[in-house]
Amino acid sequence: MNTLAHSKYRVRLLAQPHGGTPYDLTGVCEQITWQTTRDMGRAGTLECVLQKRIDDDGIIIPAGSRIQFWVNGEGLFSGICEEAELSKNGNGEKVYLLRAVDHLQLLQGIESAYRPEGMTADGFFMHLYNKYRPRFDLAGARCAVFEPSTAPLNDYYFDGYSLYSMISESMTEAHVAEAPNSQYMIRDNMGVIEWRELKALRLPIVLGDNSLITSYTYTNSITQTYNAVKALRDNPEIGMRDAWIVENTETQGKWWFRQLTWYADEAMTEAEIMEINRLKLTANNRVHRTLRGAGIGDFRVRAGMGVQLRMDAAKIDKGHWCEEATHILSSDMHHMDLLFYV
Repeated sequence: MNTLAHSKYRVRLLAQPHGGTPYDLTGVCEQITWQTTRDMGRAGTLECVLQKRIDDDGIIIPAGSRIQFWVNGEGLFSGICEEAELSKNGNGEKVYLLRAVDHLQLLQGIESAYRPEGMTADGFFMHLYNKYRPRFDLAGARCAVFEPSTAPLNDYYFDGYSLYSMISESMTEAHVAEAPNSQYMIRDNMGVIEWRELKALRLPIVLGDNSLITSYTYTNSITQTYNAVKALRDNPEIGMRDAWIVENTETQGKWWFRQLTWYADEAMTEAEIMEINRLKLTANNRVHRTLRGAGIGDFRVRAGMGVQLRMDAAKIDKGHWCEEATHILSSDMHHMDLLFYV
């Protein structure tokens, strides 16, 4: 039974060239790969493999076409086709690929914007949306806040930043001010760029040895472990750089000296710089544990969603948030590949 045509899934895939007629590609689609990530600097993606008879039907899907994907009536992806590819092998068989990105791509634009004194991070997120609303409207996208942040932030002028970087830095400041109570992310949900708090994204799902996961790799690594954190900032008055450092000598004896260096903004106070140093040291002065799991697909599991992980051999039985989720839906299967930081 073709999984894409199975009643369990009821897949619908639409492509609409700019200013043209929408095409229903469900019947000519052989495989769909949908990927999301908690890294809001990377847009979610959708890749579609289409059957060779697409050209027999006179369908032309150019780059720039709008792509939408539903399963069982629930919208999972809305975006724009960045690449349309036709390849032909030695037997004359043709393969069509469509590669699309979601609306987080709109945050890559470089701009300058002022964040007023006392504005919250989510307030600044909506301020940027309203300031640059024409480009969001052109793409059929909007922004919405579901769980607002609470900490008032200092004023700052972002000169030549991407919208993503402005939001990311403001979000980091909110994490510092509200730690350990809140942690935020943004995601595209069918054209709505949502501001969410992770605790609101927990699912009643257990993933592990006896539930959905069929294989996994559990890794302990210190390749990105740091036991010293140094902040630098140019000081034009003396023609040199000021530096602030925190370190842990105990783990330096275990893992050698490993330093993370970052550059502080002009508007930050010394107290704020040292607090960020301490937070970075806390986050990175440890063995980093990652779990990559593969198994039976469940479309509820996407980046940012919280699930219970239960793997006996790895001695894991705890709730974690998914960092990356890739769903592959083809003619004979639906499986997912997941990444967690544990």
